[in-house]
Amino acid sequence: MGSLVAAYTVAWVVLMVYVFTLAARQRRLKRTLAALETEAAGAKAGKSTAESHAG
Repeated sequence: MGSLVAAYTVAWVVLMVYVFTLAARQRRLKRTLAALETEAAGAKAGKSTAESHAG
């Protein structure tokens, strides 16, 4: 019985580490996506103002 509890404990610990790793990866991806969206918006705004000054 003790080894069964130990096995379940190990399984839950591994699962929780995996879930927290996924959550951290998702937060990092959200920050990267937000930075890319900001950069793309800035590039688009810079391009449109350059086009209006060129004409």
